[in-house]
Amino acid sequence: MAGFARRPLLAAALLPGCASLHQPQVTSCALDPGGLPAWVVAISWHSDLVLPMDALQGPVLGAVASRLPGAHTVMFGFGKRSFITSPEPSLAEWLRGPLPGPAALQVTPLRARPEQAVPGRKVAALPIAPAARARLAAFLADAFAGEAPIPIRVDALPRNFFFEARETYTLENNCNAWTARALASAGLPFSPTGVTWPDAVMRQARALERACARAPRHHALLERDA
Repeated sequence: MAGFARRPLLAAALLPGCASLHQPQVTSCALDPGGLPAWVVAISWHSDLVLPMDALQGPVLGAVASRLPGAHTVMFGFGKRSFITSPEPSLAEWLRGPLPGPAALQVTPLRARPEQAVPGRKVAALPIAPAARARLAAFLADAFAGEAPIPIRVDALPRNFFFEARETYTLENNCNAWTARALASAGLPFSPTGVTWPDAVMRQARALERACARAPRHHALLERDA
């Protein structure tokens, strides 16, 4: 899909290994086994967030959802505007990629869960409580510039919508740090500090999944010993 893998290699190379230095220690399960999922999707140098269509409530996300008839889930990504909205970035744009600049949000409607809709990507499904999902949706709504977002670019095939973002793209506020910050806003144990590569986001997601996988056994031991 357009824009997924087109992120500046130079930006990724400037901070090698930094992502592993700031991973939060996950000691308890912050997920809700009975909750509705949000997903983290990673490919190449980039990560995205995916929410079910019914999570897009309120004026901003509702306006976005109205442009996505037939979508089952919706994928959100963040990036430098001049780069991700360009069909074919020039060499000059690749070289300017790490420099700060206006940002854009890429919104992609999916016809299924991301495991089926974007095969070949790394996907982590994170079931979260309604309050956490509401906080995540509020973060996404606030990421758009203005209360009635209008696309600044639309790609027909595959279907991608690009909107002006409220924030500025920087090396510290890159696409993957933004994903981690969005998940942290929901109350999940994610940290955007030092995050450059999408693997840093996925490692945090996997650590959370492992903590939750251990939780039932831990509770069972407590009940047995009681």
